[in-house]
Amino acid sequence: MTTAVAKNRYMLRRSLFPWKFAETIEETATFAAAHGIQEVIWKIDCEEFSHGLPTHDQIRAYLPWLERSRERLAQVGVAMSINPWATQGMRDAGWDLRAVFPDFEWMVDITGVTARSQACPMSPGWRAWLLSSFALYAGIKPDVLWIEDDFRVHRHRPVLYACYCDRHVASFSQKVGRTFTRETLAAEILKPGAPSPVRAQWFSHVGGNMAEVLELLAARVYATNRECRLGLMCSHPAMHATERRDWDRCIRAITGHHDHAVIRPAMGNYQEATPRGLYDSRQLVSSTLACVRAPVLACSEIENWPFSRYSKSVAFARAQVLLSAPLRCPSMSLNFYDHTGTALAEEPQYGRMLMDIRPRVDALVDAYRPDGRERGIGILHAEDGGDATHLTAGQDFSAISMGGEPWADILQAMGVGVSWQTADAVAVSGQKLRAHAAQLDELFAKGVLLDLSALETVIAMGRGDLVGVALASTFVRKDRATPMEELVDPAFGGAPHRMVTVDHVGLTARVGELTLSAGARAISRLVDPDLHERMPGVVLFENRLGGRVAVYPYDLAGGMPTWFLNWHRQRQIAAVSAWLCRDRLPLMVSGGAYALPIRTDYPDRTLVSVMNLSLDEWPEVVVTTDSEGMGNRVQRLNREGAWVPVPAANALRSGVHLTITSRDAIGVMEVATFRIT
Repeated sequence: MTTAVAKNRYMLRRSLFPWKFAETIEETATFAAAHGIQEVIWKIDCEEFSHGLPTHDQIRAYLPWLERSRERLAQVGVAMSINPWATQGMRDAGWDLRAVFPDFEWMVDITGVTARSQACPMSPGWRAWLLSSFALYAGIKPDVLWIEDDFRVHRHRPVLYACYCDRHVASFSQKVGRTFTRETLAAEILKPGAPSPVRAQWFSHVGGNMAEVLELLAARVYATNRECRLGLMCSHPAMHATERRDWDRCIRAITGHHDHAVIRPAMGNYQEATPRGLYDSRQLVSSTLACVRAPVLACSEIENWPFSRYSKSVAFARAQVLLSAPLRCPSMSLNFYDHTGTALAEEPQYGRMLMDIRPRVDALVDAYRPDGRERGIGILHAEDGGDATHLTAGQDFSAISMGGEPWADILQAMGVGVSWQTADAVAVSGQKLRAHAAQLDELFAKGVLLDLSALETVIAMGRGDLVGVALASTFVRKDRATPMEELVDPAFGGAPHRMVTVDHVGLTARVGELTLSAGARAISRLVDPDLHERMPGVVLFENRLGGRVAVYPYDLAGGMPTWFLNWHRQRQIAAVSAWLCRDRLPLMVSGGAYALPIRTDYPDRTLVSVMNLSLDEWPEVVVTTDSEGMGNRVQRLNREGAWVPVPAANALRSGVHLTITSRDAIGVMEVATFRIT
């Protein structure tokens, strides 16, 4: 991403309630002025008081109040933006809009299920309604006019994967010169084995239609109000890859005549479960920004649904605010309050939190300019990944998505930094390498970390020569007595009788029996209850391209398994990661369990942030980096937003490495940030 846009704003997303317009405006303006809010984003016809898709008359009822709100907010120095809750429609929730909008065509699932309140993006009637609706809003002169994340063709319950309506299918048939029905098209898209070329053509067709809508919408909005900006909320990039979002075309459309676009990457975690949910936030934001190649202002989306501190604690919300700037989101959109009209004063804790951390947020945003380069083990994301997935008989559309990358969570939990930008070593699971077939030699000439599922992919692609092992068999852990992995190589955390568990309750982990090629090296082995070796464990190999490959014999594609995480494994993973990077590992941190480490490089500085995602305080943190090109001055950001020097005795160089030891504790969901100049 190339950009110099760093607009530091707290952006409060608040519903504008029709039954108390004046009261809501005054309450929100007062709250914004008291809590450092720079922008209010009004949500229109939202959730519990939504009509699905509002008529133009319903929209017009809001317009005088939106104008009044803009004037009132301006009195306290706060900008006003508008966020219509629906563009195509969020879901069928008791609405049947077929009689309300008789000229609309409705979304159709790949299975034939048809929506009653969610419009097909090719529908001429819906397109006319959308352009006219946004023109009405643009005339009120908002700062940003937001396109909600229902602008997509996946997850429009009961329609999950769309749009397979007659118009879409007929248009596609004409484009490719072959006649399809929904059923015959579905059969091509879900064809077992190697993907039919029709799948890629179809995804391109769907993505092109969506980009066309944005181009039409931008032309209409900017003709109405050149000062307004269109903002785009984003869903999971892995799902956008199954509808072939044309990121360049979409970003270009919403930018229009302006010098940058405005987007809202999702941070997930609508409800709080565990601090480790913030690994999802990292994946969502970083993989979204990896798709953007133009100047952009990224505004993190900090959600709380279905609202109140029963749904998300102030502490969790605080962690997301603090994480936003290190993820290169200088503005934060804050969706803390419900859509049923509960007074903001009911929960003053969120506002107090925002004020309490503001000095530190300001310092973080000032330090983390959006054009920084993240450094770490590389994580792959393919914008056209859905084209390449191989299916087995009986799999449905959900299997096409390549999903997120479990290695990202595993490596970070163990203290290893990761990056969605270019890297000297990558970690990969599942079928993701199929989407990078043309770059396979380039990747394997560097460093590659594979799990069993990725190994199977490489072998199926006919490139087993790159990995140094063959697969004798695969099995489910409960079917063979391989309860432990013994770490045997001292260079990679090994020692006599140093064991780690292999799976736990259920014993459903899938394991591969590896056969080593000449030159391959097993650094661990799977053993039975009597400690007899049953088969190799982790295998390292230097291939004919000069690249280094590490193979773990476990299928990790389903997510980060707790049984895989322990201190012996952490030392092994750290050593394997360093080996893959030829002893130039960009970032390793230690001090406790469940780190979220981020390294970001700039021409004049390096920033390292470490968030503690365990429920135990870290008494200290040790940061080790590849120090090439770094200066000698190290500072740590304190709670007051000031940079405090780290004593030289605690920032030591050894060869190509810089090790920083800080004995200031890192609390639960707290972040420590270091600046190296």
